[in-house]
Amino acid sequence: PRETPPPPGARYAIYFGRLEERKGVHVLARAMAPVLREHPDLWFVLAGSDRRYGGGSMREFVRAELRDSSERVVTYDLLPPSRLMPLVAGATLAILPSIWEAFGFVCLEAIALGVPTIATSGSGFAEIIEDGVSGVLVPPGDAPAIGGAATLLLSDPEKLAALALGGRDRAEQFDIRRICGRLEDLYRAILATACTGARRDG
Repeated sequence: PRETPPPPGARYAIYFGRLEERKGVHVLARAMAPVLREHPDLWFVLAGSDRRYGGGSMREFVRAELRDSSERVVTYDLLPPSRLMPLVAGATLAILPSIWEAFGFVCLEAIALGVPTIATSGSGFAEIIEDGVSGVLVPPGDAPAIGGAATLLLSDPEKLAALALGGRDRAEQFDIRRICGRLEDLYRAILATACTGARRDG
């Protein structure tokens, strides 16, 4: 795999996570072909361990789909956080095209770093991203929707900046101290209701 990073100052979109079908990487490969044609200055970075797909590997499939722009496609194997997080933080756009996802820590990491993010609706990502405010949600498995959203955002610096700010604000809501405080308030309310009911029944 090519591990030569984009040149300094270059714009790039990033996917990070396992290169597997459930993560929708095959859909993303199809989505990115027209995006890379529309934006000839854009690079595309994938970082994650490879998995089998079709008769070969997912990385091979991505390479074949994007062969016309192969000089701007960079693939990394699994990276330690010390290398991965700076790579994510420098991206112009993160795209997370999972067919299905649980909570999706990658999404939270991307928006916390201030990276405008496109993710898929219908599962865990939708619990994190507020569509159009802290990111953009598209239907899972829909390559044209992913590509269209990416093309529009890459042509709109003001929207990218607004999503970066909205994403950072949203990520703060998942700070462990805030979550613990909300849980404590919930438990107190439940206990208060239970005690009130017990006194009334007694």
